[in-house]
Amino acid sequence: MLVLFAGCTQEKSSKQLLEERADSFSTAFFNYQFKEAIKHVDEESEKWLQYVATNVTQEDVDILQSQEEGASVSVDDIMFVDPQETNADIRITVHNFLWHDSIGKPGRIIDEAQFMLKAYQEGSDWRIRMEGLPQSGK
Repeated sequence: MLVLFAGCTQEKSSKQLLEERADSFSTAFFNYQFKEAIKHVDEESEKWLQYVATNVTQEDVDILQSQEEGASVSVDDIMFVDPQETNADIRITVHNFLWHDSIGKPGRIIDEAQFMLKAYQEGSDWRIRMEGLPQSGK
């Protein structure tokens, strides 16, 4: 007797893959793990990660190392901006992260803030597109 198990290898939906991409990027970015974060962005966005990475100071490193927990992220909403659902705006909430108000001054730990990310589909995969540094909508 032949039995088929249809649901055993269920593929993830495009929206689930996008949510995972946004979470992975955000967690890496807000924990200053730029080598990991760069895996989730498109080529045009790499310059923004390099910019942030080159402006990390020893004071920032000391602040990060003094934290008991790293930054945490939740993906709050995914809004597709085109009928084909190949471009999306993603609202995230980030907790307990180091933030800079301006370059050259030490960062400070922020309890919670919301940010918007942009993403686009590339084949069956998603890429985060940084058009600048993340701006908090608090």
